[in-house]
Amino acid sequence: MARILFMSSKEKGHVNPLLPVAQELLRRGHHVGWRCLPFAPPRLGELGIDVEPSAAADDSEGEALATSGPELVELVRDNDRLLRWIRTLLIDQVPGEVDPTREAFRRWEPDLLVVDPMIYQGIIAAHLDDLLYACVSSSLNPVTPDDLDCRHSRNMQAIDADRRRLFSNYGMEPVFKVADCLSPHLNIVFTTREYVGRDTEIPEATHLVGPTRQVVERGDEPQFDWDLLDGRPLIYASFGSQIYHQPERFQLIADATRELDVQLVMSCGALATSQWAKSLPEHVIARPYVPQRALLEHTSLMITHGGANSMMEAIAAGVPILISSVCNDQPMQAYFACRRGVAKALDLDDAKPEEVRRALSSMLASNSPQRRAVTEMAALYSEIDGAEVAAGLIEELLE
Repeated sequence: MARILFMSSKEKGHVNPLLPVAQELLRRGHHVGWRCLPFAPPRLGELGIDVEPSAAADDSEGEALATSGPELVELVRDNDRLLRWIRTLLIDQVPGEVDPTREAFRRWEPDLLVVDPMIYQGIIAAHLDDLLYACVSSSLNPVTPDDLDCRHSRNMQAIDADRRRLFSNYGMEPVFKVADCLSPHLNIVFTTREYVGRDTEIPEATHLVGPTRQVVERGDEPQFDWDLLDGRPLIYASFGSQIYHQPERFQLIADATRELDVQLVMSCGALATSQWAKSLPEHVIARPYVPQRALLEHTSLMITHGGANSMMEAIAAGVPILISSVCNDQPMQAYFACRRGVAKALDLDDAKPEEVRRALSSMLASNSPQRRAVTEMAALYSEIDGAEVAAGLIEELLE
């Protein structure tokens, strides 16, 4: 059996997409390790993964390195600061992390690196050590059209010359798709041709493996008071584990649903235990974090910023989506979801409660276009397990 080392950042949005693949490879008998930057969440070790210690360089201003909470929300809404943040993570910090990563390779002696394609230091270190590597994307970056214009694509264009200079210093001329650095050997994306469209260009060595249908726990599922659900249609609102601090958006949703015969569950981080949450109307259940996959089985409609994992899980559960993008690859998620018809886009920063209420009411209808489209897509998704397909492709690469 092979020694396979995974590498990603520590955020749930980057760990969770790769985790089912790691678990499937473990199930098949491989020795699986994980190098997480700047450090690994404890749950990885608890799931039987060999955690490789790491400590990312931190020589930048604290503001630029914000990864959650109100500080990050404030940062991503200011594009100058967001661009500096992106440059710090994708360019400035990378050289200082290449040698520690190569040292980790020497300690762990992997046969293959499975890396998030935004972890450039892992890709560079693998190139320098002539280590075979596969990229598993936590987004739809590899299949995003080159002419799709949004703030994130413009930001990546702004740093592209410096990014290429960085790789050139190590003798590399890689192919980039938005923020992702593609592997010449194998790239995995958790979607299907039916979802992204037959006209979408797929890069070389890139495979659309479908959604993961994880049946084992991933170690971050909290308890939930299921008895609180009273049978009314359930709307679930979440803006992810990083940019959750959106009290104005959550308040807007609470106000918009007050006159609807629904329940509203909000996954809103520290806001759930704040003074603000105490004034929420009776139909609202606010929690710091919820067992999302299980909750989606009870959900009639999801409101989200468009995180890749949330989009995949909602579609797999047959739940229509109201999407309000904030930053990074989220507009690209909105592009594909609205194009496929499973979602409706609405800017919750500008919308009035009446506008949100009308959108939700139309999407809650049993014959809404979004519900029909997502039901069809969920049926297609149920026929494939992306983790199994990805693990098989990785094993083929090792042969």
